[in-house]
Amino acid sequence: MKAYKIRICSEENEDFLREIEILGDQNFLDLHDFIVEICDLNGNDLASFYTCDNDWNKQMEISLLDMSIDEKNTNKDDDEEYLSLPMKVMEDTLIAHIIKSEGQKLLYEYDFLSPVTLFVQCVEIQETESDEYPICLYEEGELEYKGGFIDDISSDYFEDLDDDEDNNSLEDEIFDEFNEFTNDNYDDDMY
Repeated sequence: MKAYKIRICSEENEDFLREIEILGDQNFLDLHDFIVEICDLNGNDLASFYTCDNDWNKQMEISLLDMSIDEKNTNKDDDEEYLSLPMKVMEDTLIAHIIKSEGQKLLYEYDFLSPVTLFVQCVEIQETESDEYPICLYEEGELEYKGGFIDDISSDYFEDLDDDEDNNSLEDEIFDEFNEFTNDNYDDDMY
């Protein structure tokens, strides 16, 4: 079995560094979950890896979710330039199928509303007998993650509901709003 030693750095925080090892037969979802864990991210947001050339230019996306568009059902204007990166899904993509050599570069983007961008580089590939992977070999510094935008909105919304005079449950609030909408917009003459 091959273990891939990966170095993870942040452009926003030069003091941030993680070195991990992961097996080649683990997938990018395993790598994503481990990065979320060791970087203390909330894990509730979208993320993607991108294969890169030596200048960190994106080449192919490895997405958390399958967000590919069926090109057969897509209308494209002849005048419009249609740009898209080839796409794979993390859960279906093994580390060894993408990382072929030491020095290979990837970008990891987490939370597209409050983005965190990490530089990911394979620094060593070696044989291993252990199957206790992924593991963190070294960590230094913290990420300055200001995310959780959706979580903040949700908690504010629920606090506002709790402060309501009626103190209705969320279901009651939604049901009341639906009834109010349908009563205001219903026209008996339409049917």
